[in-house]
Amino acid sequence: MSQQLFVQSNYSGWNTSSTLTGVGPTTQFFPPALNKSINVQSGAIGYVAVPGSNQANCRQFAVRATGNFEIGSGGPCPSFTLGLYLVTFANAGSVGVIGSSAGMSATSTAQNADNTLYPWALRINFAGTNGTGLIQMLGGWLCVDGVNTAIIPGLVAGAVGINFANPVPVGFAVGVSFNPYESANAATMTQFSLTL
Repeated sequence: MSQQLFVQSNYSGWNTSSTLTGVGPTTQFFPPALNKSINVQSGAIGYVAVPGSNQANCRQFAVRATGNFEIGSGGPCPSFTLGLYLVTFANAGSVGVIGSSAGMSATSTAQNADNTLYPWALRINFAGTNGTGLIQMLGGWLCVDGVNTAIIPGLVAGAVGINFANPVPVGFAVGVSFNPYESANAATMTQFSLTL
């Protein structure tokens, strides 16, 4: 993707909300929450980074995100899709690239009330090693409006040749889409964190 990426300066993530409006069938990624301590260009994509310098090598880590969404009035009620995307780097200091498809996602079509907030959350556990260069999903879930999608353990697609000694080995971004498009579709992320 050609959009600018912004890495959080710490690994605890956001403490203010980040919002997308007018979302349609093309996946949009949450921007970094703009506040006094974060100065990035409008339109930047926020992501949490796995800490480098081997801090996460052979260790488990978890990504968590929470928020809500609402469907706009008029037209058929859209489906809402939530996904966690891998962000990779060609080498130390390079610009991150968001994977072309979600490593894990959930879609909900049960919402039929316009201009009503519905909750979403995800928590996914990972582990990886320099020896293999791979990252495993150990388990977790994505929950959209009370419907749980369990994560099937396995390898994270696109996570190949990962070097946890790099300053930022990999990162993760949250993307959402609605189908069909309605101008009042909106999604908010109020928590986004990575913990070792």
